[in-house]
Amino acid sequence: MPPIATTRSISAPRRKKPTRPGRATSSHPSLAPACTRVASSSRATSSASYAAKTRKGKAVKAKQHELQELANLVFKYTELFEDTAASMRRDPEQGAAAYEREYPAALAARPGPYRTRDEIQLDLKDLAAKCEIAPKTFDDRMRICFAASAYSTMVMDRVVHHPEGPYTSADGLEVLRLVGELVRKRYGNSEAPPMGPPRLAKLIPDIPTTRWVTLKDVAHWRTHPQDLTRNAFIIYGGFRRVCFISDYALKQFAGHCYDVCFEDAGPDVFTFALTDLLEMVTGAELVTNLGTV
Repeated sequence: MPPIATTRSISAPRRKKPTRPGRATSSHPSLAPACTRVASSSRATSSASYAAKTRKGKAVKAKQHELQELANLVFKYTELFEDTAASMRRDPEQGAAAYEREYPAALAARPGPYRTRDEIQLDLKDLAAKCEIAPKTFDDRMRICFAASAYSTMVMDRVVHHPEGPYTSADGLEVLRLVGELVRKRYGNSEAPPMGPPRLAKLIPDIPTTRWVTLKDVAHWRTHPQDLTRNAFIIYGGFRRVCFISDYALKQFAGHCYDVCFEDAGPDVFTFALTDLLEMVTGAELVTNLGTV
């Protein structure tokens, strides 16, 4: 006889408890640590990015503060020059005579073109001391004018534009913009802005004929850089300056370079790259009657 079949008890399969979204189950033991690692990495990346942005923001604010301080110095000594010069205009003959007497000494006292940053700071300290004298004569006032002018131009030419310094040509333009803002706050629209530093060299006629530099001019000089040579410009950046481009050279490593003279710098000659020179003359006046000097 065949064996008698025994009856089995068949029960329904057990239901798994539903798991909450995001929670690891025992069937995926590595899921929770992986989520933790991803979240930690994301937070670390976010923190590093925030820290980098914070550092960059602080650096930008610090640089802007430095540029503002430089602009304050340029404006302070330009204004001192203008106020002192204004006190001599009531007697032009005495003022002219004092200029003739003091000009040789001021020219001889100008620092050489090659100065370290530490030497430049000592030069500025000496000029600041000369500006602090109590003027009693026209000669005293003229000495203050020469010292104040030298201070403001030295800040721009030898601090802001120092080849080993931390400032770029864009920083130099920003300083001039800030000086312009200070001039407008001081003089408004009702008074004339400062005339500019003393004239230590005659580069343009006493009564110049000018026209404004156009974008077409700048585009032409960019493609024909040699055509910038032997031109003179009147530049406005808080105060009036006159420059003359005396020579040009195309160097193997430095590229297009120009020798530039300024009326307030006497015999000193400064070297500019093409890009920096174009930035400087953009918005300036081009002198068109140089043949009458």
